[in-house]
Amino acid sequence: MLLAITCLAAWKVRQSNVEGLESTFTARTQNVSNGLRENVLFHEKAVQAMANLFEVHGDVSRAQFATAAARHAPDLSGTQALEWVPAVPHSDRDSVEQSARQDGLEGFSFQQWQPAGGWQRNPEDWAEEYFPVYYVYPTAGNEQALGIDLASQPTRNAALRRCRETSKAAATGRIALAQETGSQAGFLLFIPAGDRGFAVGVFRVGDFVNSVLAGRDVTGLQLRVTDLSAQDEDEQLLYESEGYTSNIDPRWQEEFLLDVGGRRWNLNWSYRPEYVASEVGWDAWIVMLIGAMLSGLVGIALQQHVLRRSAEESEKRFRSLANAAAAMVWVTELDSSCSWLNKQWLDYSGKPLSQQLGYGWLETVHPDDRDRVKSEYQKAFDSQADFDLEYRLRRHDGAYRWFTANAATRHDGAGRFIGYVGMSFDNHEAKQSRAELERHARELEIANTELEQFAYVASHDLQEPLRKITAYAEIVREDNGEQLDEETRRNLGVVINGAHRLSRLVKDLLTFSRINRQGKELVPTDANISLNEALDGLEVAIAEAGAEVSHDPLPYVIADASQLTMLFQNLVSNAIRYRSEKRPSVHIGARELPGGMAEIFVQDNGIGIEPQYYDQIFEIFKRLHGRQEREAGTGIGLANCKRIVDRLGGSIRVDSNPGEGSTFSFTINKANIESEVVSA
Repeated sequence: MLLAITCLAAWKVRQSNVEGLESTFTARTQNVSNGLRENVLFHEKAVQAMANLFEVHGDVSRAQFATAAARHAPDLSGTQALEWVPAVPHSDRDSVEQSARQDGLEGFSFQQWQPAGGWQRNPEDWAEEYFPVYYVYPTAGNEQALGIDLASQPTRNAALRRCRETSKAAATGRIALAQETGSQAGFLLFIPAGDRGFAVGVFRVGDFVNSVLAGRDVTGLQLRVTDLSAQDEDEQLLYESEGYTSNIDPRWQEEFLLDVGGRRWNLNWSYRPEYVASEVGWDAWIVMLIGAMLSGLVGIALQQHVLRRSAEESEKRFRSLANAAAAMVWVTELDSSCSWLNKQWLDYSGKPLSQQLGYGWLETVHPDDRDRVKSEYQKAFDSQADFDLEYRLRRHDGAYRWFTANAATRHDGAGRFIGYVGMSFDNHEAKQSRAELERHARELEIANTELEQFAYVASHDLQEPLRKITAYAEIVREDNGEQLDEETRRNLGVVINGAHRLSRLVKDLLTFSRINRQGKELVPTDANISLNEALDGLEVAIAEAGAEVSHDPLPYVIADASQLTMLFQNLVSNAIRYRSEKRPSVHIGARELPGGMAEIFVQDNGIGIEPQYYDQIFEIFKRLHGRQEREAGTGIGLANCKRIVDRLGGSIRVDSNPGEGSTFSFTINKANIESEVVSA
C-alpha cells in the first residue's frame, strides 16, 4: 500500500513539474522571439536613418558618414558595419575610384565576384552600372568590404534589385561576408536612398542573435534559425545554438516566424533533453525514496507535504520567470478579476500591486481605450477563448504607450476554465512606424494622382499647336515647293517629321496617363476576342512585314478588355518592328499557374534583347535602338504594357536570346469561365 502511494506521489510530482515546465516554455520563447523582432526593427530604423542622410543632403563626405554612423553604433549591438553603396554608371567608374584614393583609401578599386576566385579586380569586366561599397563604418575590421561590387554576386544582387524595384527594405539570403574570418553566416539589409544608391546594414547572424539572447534568460533553451525564403536547402540554415540537439519531444518545441527585409526566418525553439530531465526527474525520485523509507501515516503525510511543496515551487518558479521576462505578465481569475501582476507591470505603472488587483489595473488604461478594452475583455471571458488586445497604458511619468496583449486560458486539473494568463508587449514604435508608412503611402498616392493629371493636361494641350505646326509646314512645302532651294526643303522635311514624332510621343504619353485615370472595371474577359481585335488593328503592319502570326486558345481572365487589347497590340507590334532578316513569326499562347493565375506569352524570332536591358525596357522613354537604326518607337509602349499589367494585378517579364528572338510573358488572374476558341 505504502509503495503504491509513494509511486502515485512520485507520478504526481513529475506531472506537476512537467506542467510547470510547459507553462513557462511558451512565455520564455515568445519573450526572446519578440526581442529578436524588436532588434530587427531597431536595426532597420538605423539603416533607414543612414539612407535618409543621403536622400536629404545629397552629397555626403566620408567624414560626415562616419560621424552619423558613430551616433548609431553604440546602440547597434550585433551589427558588423554600416555601409554606403552608390549607384555608379560605367562612365564614372574611374573617377569614383580616383576620388576614393584621394580620400586616403590607397589602392581602392572596384572588385567583382568571381565564382572560382572570390572578390577580384577585373579591369576588363564591363557593366552598365556598379554598386560598390564606398563608405563603411567602422573601417577597422571591414577593410575587405571596400570596393566590392554588390551587383556582381547573385545573392547580393537579388536583394539589391528587389529593394530598388519595391523601394522597401530587402535582406539577402545566407552569404559569406567579405570581411568574415570565421565560419558565421552573414546577411545584408538594403534600404534605398532614392536613385542615389543604398544604405546597407552588415550582420553576422550569430552575433545578431546572440546580442539579444545575452540579455535574457535562455537557461535550458536551444535555438535553430532557418531562412524559409531560400530555394536551396543547403542555404536555409542560418544559426544553431552551440551543442544543438535534434530529435526533440514535440512538447518542448515552439516555432515563430520573423520577417527580415522581406525574407521569412523560422525561429525553432526547444528545450535541451538534459535540462528537461533535470527539471522533471529528480523530485519524483526523491519522493519515491522518502516514501519507501517511511511507513503508514507518516508516508501519507509526507506525500501530501511533497505535493503541496511541489505546487508552491511551481507557482514560485512561474512568478520568478514572469518577473524576469521583458514583457508585462498578468493573471486573472474565473470572475475576470486580476489576481497577480509581474514586476515589469508594477515598475511601468508606478503603482503598488494592492491598488491594481481586482479591476484597479483598468485605471492604467487610456480613458479613450477603457470602454473598448472592458467590452472585448468581457466577451473573451464569456467565450472562454484565447484573445488579443491592443491598448495604451499610462507610464509612471504620465506618458502613454501602445501595447499588444496576448492572453491564453487557464484550466484546473479537471480541465475546467479558471481564468487567463497573459503578456503585454510594448509595440509603441512599431505602431508609430506603421502610421508613418500609411501617411507616406497616402502622400505618394496623392503625388502620383497629381503627376498623372499633369501629364494628361500637358500632353492634351500640346496636341493643337503640333497639328498647326504640321499643317502650316505642309502648306508651305506644297504651295512654295518649287521656289525653295534643296536645303530649305530638307529642313522643312525635318520640321514636319519632328512634329509627327512629337505628336506620336504626346499620344503615347496621353495613353500612359489614362491607363489608371480612365481604366474600366476589371471583369471576366475573353482574351481571344481582345487578341483578335489587336490583330485586326495591326493587319496592314502584319501584311507589309509578311509576318506569320498564330495563337493557342486563350483563357477568360479578369481584365479591362480595351486595355488588354492595347497590351496585345503593343507586344505584337514590337515583335514585328524589331524583326531580323528572317520572315517574322509571332506566336501567342498561355499556360495555367497555381493560385488561380494564368501566364500569357508573345514569342517572336526577332533580333532579341541583351540580358542587361531586361529591366530597363519597361521604363518610360527607354529605347535600345536609335531612330536611324530602324522604326524605333517612342519609348513608352512597353512602359504602357507594364502599367496595364500592374493594374491587372500581375507582372511582366522578358526572356530572350540575342539574334534568335524574345518571349514577353505576363501573369493575370483567371476568370472561372470556360473559354471558347475564336479563330484569328
